[in-house]
Amino acid sequence: MHEVFGLDDQWLRPYADYETYWGTEAEMLANKWSEWEKCLAKLREVWGETAQISGCEACGYKQKKGKWITSFHCTANAIGAYRCGADIARAGLVPKGEGFDTQPYGEVGSRRNLRMVGQTNSWEPNRSFRYILKKSDGNWGSVDIWNVDAEARKKILILMLVQFSFGEDKIEVEQVRNQNVNMLIEDEKVIALGKNGLPLGDDIKLTSVAQVRALCRIAGKFEEVDRNYNDYINLMFALRNTADCYKLNVIEMRELALELAAVCPNNDPKHAEQCFNYTGGRSQTRKRQLIAHLRKEAGEKDPNAYASWLKPLREARDEADPLMDEIKNLDWNDRELAKFKDYLLCVGRKWVSLMRMAEVNERKVNEYTDARMKRMKEHIYRLITSSLSPIRKCSIKRTLRAKKL
Repeated sequence: MHEVFGLDDQWLRPYADYETYWGTEAEMLANKWSEWEKCLAKLREVWGETAQISGCEACGYKQKKGKWITSFHCTANAIGAYRCGADIARAGLVPKGEGFDTQPYGEVGSRRNLRMVGQTNSWEPNRSFRYILKKSDGNWGSVDIWNVDAEARKKILILMLVQFSFGEDKIEVEQVRNQNVNMLIEDEKVIALGKNGLPLGDDIKLTSVAQVRALCRIAGKFEEVDRNYNDYINLMFALRNTADCYKLNVIEMRELALELAAVCPNNDPKHAEQCFNYTGGRSQTRKRQLIAHLRKEAGEKDPNAYASWLKPLREARDEADPLMDEIKNLDWNDRELAKFKDYLLCVGRKWVSLMRMAEVNERKVNEYTDARMKRMKEHIYRLITSSLSPIRKCSIKRTLRAKKL
């Protein structure tokens, strides 16, 4: 059973998810409570000393990863409640660093699930979330909430339910948009927009996997030895989606994906290849990450190197589109016109992008209309050839002749 976030009428208390992986059960057990104390110390830094922190653990063998895991879910009382996970992040209350998951913090309307205390996954019945407490001897321990009395269980649930915000101050967070990269929701896809208002990735021309490799190097992907699971799986998705989008060599891109996965000891090469292959079969609306996210990370990590990478690819994109040639061939010797050269080129790029988008949309409409017409004709044919009365068949045939079908 999971808590569901992202609804309109919710207020959420700050929460966090912390995971680390181990090669053996002995290693996991030896480090279990030291990892909890490390997690707790980081949460104190982010949430403050006044926060009343509660936690539960689901340490054990994780079948999907084939590794032993120390896993903790935490919530905070007495530091306010927020409209959504994204507001918690904007308020600076999402812990970052090795082990912490930064993914389950969506906007209102973006659904997120968080497993509840006392619950298990169907494929891992022996790894339920147990409530963490300090024993009388001063050591940490955990308890199964189904082995305590109903009153104690009720108190634990109140402490661990993120949506239980009764008595908390309701805090509205002002949304400040990034000046360089914004996010746009279009056709059920989240698209990153650049300064010029164009979708990042639509304003460049990629022709080789080597260019993607250079971008990954700028974004620091070859140094991510402590990459968490969500960052790793999104990287695999981004690389495969980029190969599909720009029609790059899939085999070379798979080699790059496996090379990047091998950088982090926590990443399983077999799983990386499965993930890379699987995302190629997903529908367009279910593809999770694209090159825009890699570009955003590269621009934040090393702006100068990113600008050097970006310039030739943008120029190649302009040169590749014949519509841009018409703009570039204007009489730039005209002084009045020359004053607006940069502006006109920028507007021209937007215009070309919109024109190409319109062409794609028109093609999609035509394809949809043709397919719909084909289905309608097949349906009518089945009606005619079915066991209808002769009078009904004649009536349908007359209608078809009248509509010229």
